[in-house]
Amino acid sequence: MARVSFLLLMMAGLLTLMGCSEPELPSDREAEEVNPLEACPDSPNCVRISLFYDAPPEALFEAAQQAVQEVGASSMAADADALELEATFRAFVFTDDVTMAVTTADDRSMLHIRSASRVGHDDLGVNSRRVDRLLDALEL
Repeated sequence: MARVSFLLLMMAGLLTLMGCSEPELPSDREAEEVNPLEACPDSPNCVRISLFYDAPPEALFEAAQQAVQEVGASSMAADADALELEATFRAFVFTDDVTMAVTTADDRSMLHIRSASRVGHDDLGVNSRRVDRLLDALEL
């Protein structure tokens, strides 16, 4: 019985630690209210998300730039004053656009990401996987 209690306690501790390391997703309503990026069209070839981070806005923006470079953007233009960047990615013969912006809401930093295909209706999940790779590469 003591062994089961110990294992349950360890699992609860690990889950707590894992929860602390992940950025917090705002509610859909909250994200829509503060997300400055263009809304996605009604097609599966676009992803638009917002995440809270416990980091200064400038540090979050720097980490976002590094993540874009690490993931392999074809080009990137960053505006450090506005905390916004635009990047392009090549997927075979297709070009996809990524826009990222850092804002503050409730005294916390928010990272907004929009990744979209320039043409077509379905991208077979390319933009969703790109956003996942960008978030994985984000080091704070």
